[in-house]
Amino acid sequence: MPLAVPKWVIHQVSRVGAAWKRPQAAVEAPEHHEVIIVGGGVAGLYTAYRLLQSDTTKIDDIVVLEGRPVVGGRVTTHRDGDSNVLFNDFGWRVGEVNKEMIALAKELDITLIPQVTPPEDKDKEGKGQCKHGPAGHVCSGTQEERDKYVLPEGRAPLSDFATASLISAAKADEQDRQSGYAGRTAQITWPDESHGTNAFIVQGGMDQYPKKLASKLPEGMVKTNHRVTNVSKNEAGTYTIDIMKRQGNSYTPLRMTADQVVLAAPPVSLRKLSVAEDMQPALFAVHQRRLGHVYVKCKETYPAIPDRSDVEDRIYRKVPDSILQQLISGDYGKGIFQAAYACDRFERVWRELQFHGPQSVMEQVKRQLTRIEDMKEPPAGWDDTIEEVFVRISFVHRWHIESHVRGKNKQDLSLQALAPNPARLPGLYLAGEAFSPEQGWTEGALWTGGRVATMIVRAKEAGAACSCSMSPYAAKFDIKKAEGIKLTSSCNSLDNFMLYRGIVFDISDWDIRHPGGVGMIRGHKNEDLSELFDNFHGGWPAPLASLFGLQIGVTEFCPHC
Repeated sequence: MPLAVPKWVIHQVSRVGAAWKRPQAAVEAPEHHEVIIVGGGVAGLYTAYRLLQSDTTKIDDIVVLEGRPVVGGRVTTHRDGDSNVLFNDFGWRVGEVNKEMIALAKELDITLIPQVTPPEDKDKEGKGQCKHGPAGHVCSGTQEERDKYVLPEGRAPLSDFATASLISAAKADEQDRQSGYAGRTAQITWPDESHGTNAFIVQGGMDQYPKKLASKLPEGMVKTNHRVTNVSKNEAGTYTIDIMKRQGNSYTPLRMTADQVVLAAPPVSLRKLSVAEDMQPALFAVHQRRLGHVYVKCKETYPAIPDRSDVEDRIYRKVPDSILQQLISGDYGKGIFQAAYACDRFERVWRELQFHGPQSVMEQVKRQLTRIEDMKEPPAGWDDTIEEVFVRISFVHRWHIESHVRGKNKQDLSLQALAPNPARLPGLYLAGEAFSPEQGWTEGALWTGGRVATMIVRAKEAGAACSCSMSPYAAKFDIKKAEGIKLTSSCNSLDNFMLYRGIVFDISDWDIRHPGGVGMIRGHKNEDLSELFDNFHGGWPAPLASLFGLQIGVTEFCPHC
């Protein structure tokens, strides 16, 4: 016997059906633009801003498409009902080594306020400071182990976690927790890398950067509520961009075309696009690293509430034996501070609590704070002081270990990624924190955006809509000559190359390092492996990241070059 459907269900379904309009096919001829930028975050806006400023070649036929109602991407600021800044949701500070962010602040008249850097050692009130990051907490014997480890030529250094693990897995795990950034010690770093000691907050909130960048662009150049659903190469040799325009509860499909396209969005958002098929190595060379901020708002601002970072009694300390991981003073007062700043496996704990409901999160925040014995509590205790908790879960990126197989550093990989496949996708670029050497910092958005703008200008000056890459690993490579490319010492034969979708890879010593054994490499040298590779590895990040690391150039180059 069929179940009867209640009338209220039919009524609700009817209401939903009436409110939502099925998109109709676009009938007008598509707009054509010289440059279309997909993504209205800091990278996309900065690319447009720098293109407009070119002194040598004018490029002003630009459109920036953003699917959300506002610009900024992951750089957003939380305010109260009176528009007072409470905290920054994700990107929250500018490091002293972020030279491009500091320079842009001066250019856009953005005020940076120095944060106070507490002493490294804990004082009597427990204000220890997370000063040197993971590098400042290396377990005993790690440096000695690193010194005696023989690093093969053309290879990336071992991570701090791997080096410590050679001594003791337990010590390596302890080092990882002591760093305050769980999981980060497993990241490949080079000896000269540094994020500095001091940092700045932005007066008026971090979203001043995207807002002021957008205000410098001509009216109508930035189109919000324009979600890009696909980017494809068309028969004319340009790019077709399919868009879904939102107006309330109505969605209208649109289509535009462009000579050059900048994809300024996270890799996970780009993998479904048609053009992604020919740039999978670049898209899968990076992966997301989850992190979370847990802000608390207190009922009253007692002297014990650490809600400012520009004062002498600022707190920035590690709490490695707690899911809080890091306890950090707030930036803008109002009785708000960061009770937790956790990454990877500890961020997951906060997500699990979040899914249990706000009460579970509130109870654990109060409990974890109360357990910190050397921290001064408010007179009423944390139970009666904290009135609201804000959990902000987001992500940053880092290069997969496989992308370093040939010893390329982060700058090498970033420059290579900006033009992901000049052979088959001339005039298409990637920009954003994900593809930068400054992963985890908004500086990476400027680093990539500025360089992409330079590449587009150079391409126009050369009279071609091709990718004038800044990387020798994305330059035209003639397999017959094999000149001008630094190869590994064992590369002495044309049989030491492979092709994948127009990209050339040096496999001269890859056979002995290939995780799948030597047979698959030695049996297919000097071949186009596009189909065979996808048959075995399609969509699997590790092999694709390995290809990105082994890349030395491109063939099948565009006819303009």
